[in-house]
Amino acid sequence: MQLRFATLDDRLGNIENAIAGIKPLLASLASIVETRPQTSALIPQPQSPLSESRCASSIMTNISPQLQTMTSQSIFPPVHTLLFAADVYFRFCHNQPYSLFHEATLRHRLATGQVPTYLAWAILSAARRFSSLPDLHESISDDPLPLTKLAWDSLDLPWEGAKNDQEAVAIVQTIVLLVNIEHPAGNCAGSYMKLGFALRIALHSRLNLEPEDDLPPVFREERKRVFWSAYLQDKLISLSRERSPVLQDEVCRISLPCSEVAFRNSLEEECPTLDRFNGERVDEKAVEQCCPLALIVVIGSALNRVSNYALHENRFSELGLPWSPSSPYTSISASLLQLEVNFGLNDPTEEALGRLVNGTADQQVKGSFVYAKAIFHLSHCLLHHPFLLHQRLQRLQQRAPASFAKTAWDTCRMHAKSITGLKDLRNQNVLILPSLYAYCTMIAGTIHALCLSDHDPAISSEANTHFKYAVDFLHGLARYWAHARLMATRLERFRKSVEGKPLLSYTRKEHSVLLPVDAKTLWQSVDYALLSTPTRPGSPSLQAEAMQTSEFDFSPSLLFDFPVPDFGGIQNVDMGDFEGLISLGEGDIV
Repeated sequence: MQLRFATLDDRLGNIENAIAGIKPLLASLASIVETRPQTSALIPQPQSPLSESRCASSIMTNISPQLQTMTSQSIFPPVHTLLFAADVYFRFCHNQPYSLFHEATLRHRLATGQVPTYLAWAILSAARRFSSLPDLHESISDDPLPLTKLAWDSLDLPWEGAKNDQEAVAIVQTIVLLVNIEHPAGNCAGSYMKLGFALRIALHSRLNLEPEDDLPPVFREERKRVFWSAYLQDKLISLSRERSPVLQDEVCRISLPCSEVAFRNSLEEECPTLDRFNGERVDEKAVEQCCPLALIVVIGSALNRVSNYALHENRFSELGLPWSPSSPYTSISASLLQLEVNFGLNDPTEEALGRLVNGTADQQVKGSFVYAKAIFHLSHCLLHHPFLLHQRLQRLQQRAPASFAKTAWDTCRMHAKSITGLKDLRNQNVLILPSLYAYCTMIAGTIHALCLSDHDPAISSEANTHFKYAVDFLHGLARYWAHARLMATRLERFRKSVEGKPLLSYTRKEHSVLLPVDAKTLWQSVDYALLSTPTRPGSPSLQAEAMQTSEFDFSPSLLFDFPVPDFGGIQNVDMGDFEGLISLGEGDIV
């Protein structure tokens, strides 16, 4: 009998201890209900026009001396701040285009203190992009970059590799979030290096392979999505002449992400692998199983092929004349056309969205599909860009047939118009806020600028309209991303440089070679890293560029006038060759 009472007493003691441990959590959750700002009408709040005008590499200058002497743990925010940041993140960042977290799981882990400190700071920095955060320590300035500094300071990089999948996933999640902030802020080289470490961690931990069956289903899918997010970021920040991605498609043997509905409800779903989309023929089952988020990865792979061919001056880009049936140009064009047919990527966006979400207002699913369309059109713009084709023909010492040149140029213009036409989606419950939209718009804007002096009045008038769309688009994005402000300035300068100069000449004389400065100027208009870098040797200072941008109207753009969701040729010119591509003077664009 005494033994029974002793056992019962022990059990009661254990229950009391458990209740004592739960009390602080309940008190914290209760405070959230009382003090947490309402998010039902959450709309993105712009950054100060100059809040990120400093390069992220000099971030220490942005942090108060008091903050530099304090540990990240001593100024760690309360639970309700973390959960408010989660609200902002899932409203404006999730699937845009990176999908890093299972929402219910992340909220639970934030509320119970299970998220690593470095990852929590990274989530806060991502959320700060679109909203002020309540009850941050007074030493933290109202800017995302100091939060990224706190995240890096809290992260002890595992140079010998992550201990397990959970640690590897958390590190990759953190670095993807931070690179997405630092690269648009101008720290392109540092971002490229940091992401490289995350990718090595992912490969070392075999995140590129299917996870073990004994892992929880939710974590298996989150692990998969984290890998594909890093894969995609690797492709996007490598849209540069001097940078190549780390991951090759051949090593990515994990299946693509499942549908958003299945992920939210913790359901398992059969998904195709990337290699099923890499041929000229794609089976219908793979297409049916490919959700909008997975489609971003598929088109990201195609965009990488375009980048390797159009931007990187390597042997691959010189394998055959572009109009040859066996050339990479022809093969890539065929792949893009196959994607267009399978996924309706050239259909009117409103119709495609209606089919996709069956009339529901699923902002995240819509946003993923529109992003996929944007990088699809970007792929065509880069592949058929007259300057990039001209550069290749110069190296091959060849001239383009008139029919090929005209078709390429018409295709380029069509897809550039599709990019700037995204503004029409502002009433379709679609957020167009990711940083890459600035680069897409810059590329489209330069193409429209090249059409402004077209001999066909209809083309020049249409180009003028779409050029204005591009500038307005960039001004809207500049409220959130520093590089969009730089691109707006550079696009206006590019227009002035090409004004009154026809794209192609009427002559068929022997090849004229562009002066190096002309080629450099035009390269700077298509290189994502150069366009995102605030200053370069020989360029105006960042402060001078910021002063120039102050002349622009930073009033809220109609691009962001969206309803808040309930969230729970030139035809008349002889196109014989590209020899007469416009000649620009030094310093026309920076």
